[in-house]
Amino acid sequence: MPTAAADPNDLTKNISLPSETLKREKIQRLPQLDFLRGVAILLVLLSHQVYQPPSGAMKQFAEVLHVFGQTGVDLFFVLSGFLVGSLLLSEILKTKDLRIGNFLIRRGMKIWPGYYVFIAVAFVHRLWHHEDTLRSATARMWPLVFNLQNYLGPFDVVGHCWSLAVEEHFYLILPLLFAFLCRAKIRRISFESMPKILIGIILTCIALRFVVAWNIGQLNPWLKFTTHSRMDALFLGVLVAYFYKMQPNWFATLKRHNTAIVCVGMLLLSLRIFTPESNAMMWSVNVVATYLGHALCLVYLLQVEPGVGLVGNLLRSNLCKLLCFVGLYSYSIYLWHFEFVGPFVMYRLLQFIPDPFKFFLGMFVYIVGAIIFGVIAAKLIEQPMLRIRERVFPSTI
Repeated sequence: MPTAAADPNDLTKNISLPSETLKREKIQRLPQLDFLRGVAILLVLLSHQVYQPPSGAMKQFAEVLHVFGQTGVDLFFVLSGFLVGSLLLSEILKTKDLRIGNFLIRRGMKIWPGYYVFIAVAFVHRLWHHEDTLRSATARMWPLVFNLQNYLGPFDVVGHCWSLAVEEHFYLILPLLFAFLCRAKIRRISFESMPKILIGIILTCIALRFVVAWNIGQLNPWLKFTTHSRMDALFLGVLVAYFYKMQPNWFATLKRHNTAIVCVGMLLLSLRIFTPESNAMMWSVNVVATYLGHALCLVYLLQVEPGVGLVGNLLRSNLCKLLCFVGLYSYSIYLWHFEFVGPFVMYRLLQFIPDPFKFFLGMFVYIVGAIIFGVIAAKLIEQPMLRIRERVFPSTI
């Protein structure tokens, strides 16, 4: 059983690397993650509805979908934390170091091309269709260029981009934290301390959110969208990645409790539906329950082997393959759905759909249209840049 080097300043000092860990270093893509990404983007689309029934049972049904659909962003956060944490941990395990520059460039070449093309198109769109002046459009859009929109707005246009700012800030914070621990000269700081550090960050974010909620008493953008109020979900994903990558034998023991894990996860997620978000404090409780629930569902699915057992066979089904396909393009779908596809369906197509069918048919057209638009945008913008990335800045793992 190989072990890490005995350098006292080495981040991986005294960490045992069983064969299962080394095997996981070769895994390029987990279908479970693409499946959950597909679920996450569908939840987001259901939340950003193009039509709301005026009254009756359909109105209540739409409201439930809207409220629960908001949890899609929390699921994206947990998945992003798990993915980025796994990438960084894999590099540390292999090289005993962390090349921050290479990581940031590779991440940027994945995120920025589509993002900045989207900003440019949205800017022109505001000048053309919203009768903004050049000055007013620039004033509203410039925070997005620097990923400050979750602090400075705008919250009324391209409002869904707040979550992208949170993730961008996280992409800077996490590798810097890992790099510090890699190179720290303080002997007491070692890899074994990482879970405590991550839990400390999570608890600090929760405490900050509750302090703000207690003082303002109502929801506002500063509480809902800012990085320090929402990045605990991302760091929980990193915590799952730590145990998955570094303690695989312990992680595997959770499989005996998989049924309990997924049941508790679903129960926590259900609180978002049945507990009204009547004030900021209640919303803060719901956020914690939501990302904990998603994390438990992630832990559950990581224990499922595709093609083995009922759930494993479901992961090989055509429906799940479709969700995995949607998950593969979820970032591009997320970028373009809110500002362009949704309004087009809402203001151009719904008028041709009879009232009894507006919600279901309108949502169907909207979801399918968002997926098609996102896939096309990804193939035209993101994928060519990713091919360049792999040639110029290859992965170190």
